[in-house]
Amino acid sequence: DLAVDAQGLLKSGIWVWLSGAPQRVGIGSREGSRFLMTRVVSREGASDGLSSQYLLLAGALGLETESFPMEVSLSEEAVRYAQRFRDDIGTSFIALSPFTTRPQKHWFEDRWVGTTTELMRETGMAAVILGGPEDAADAQRLAESVGEQAFSLAGKTSIQEAAAVIASSSLLMGVDTGLTHMGIALNVPTVALFGATRPYLDTTGSSGNVLYHKLECSPCRRNPTCDDDFTCMKEITSREVVDTALSLLEKR
Repeated sequence: DLAVDAQGLLKSGIWVWLSGAPQRVGIGSREGSRFLMTRVVSREGASDGLSSQYLLLAGALGLETESFPMEVSLSEEAVRYAQRFRDDIGTSFIALSPFTTRPQKHWFEDRWVGTTTELMRETGMAAVILGGPEDAADAQRLAESVGEQAFSLAGKTSIQEAAAVIASSSLLMGVDTGLTHMGIALNVPTVALFGATRPYLDTTGSSGNVLYHKLECSPCRRNPTCDDDFTCMKEITSREVVDTALSLLEKR
């Protein structure tokens, strides 16, 4: 009866159209996907709050939007995996999610090393680096640069297991990628580093903090104009990340 495109892109709109649903609703549909919808909901009016565009869409569909918490369901197997890992390393740990698909969303390796090393020294915690199979080599190099008590699980976990590891961590630091958003959803103290993209600035809770320095070109999304300088990410300093992380830990 009804199919909803909450992404608003051509690749998502095609699936909604192929569903054959007589009512096809998209939010901010672009890349031609608006022609595949029977109704397009404007993104105008969305705030800087997490999930604000989905709230707009839900409201337009006549749904209840008073309470809109994110929930991540973890399997018992994934929770056991995370518990075994924590038992193996024998200490609390900081989780890192430094990888994503676009270089303009990445922070710099030397800053990851310096920031992680200082936080480990300040807190006495270990560090665990998460990512996919394609990130394994970079994650291992990062772990070796940080030194003892830094571990790489990149390419070694399922999504469920990675989420369970995040849930059992004391702090998560990451760029704009799915695992970082999971930290917010799981109510883990999270420092999110945004530059080329800006999904939200307000995490709608006290457990997360978004670091974002707006420039004239921000957010450039998929079309950076800085000749690979990635100035927006360069503006985020190690000192700022460390201070933010320690503040979140103190609140917790």
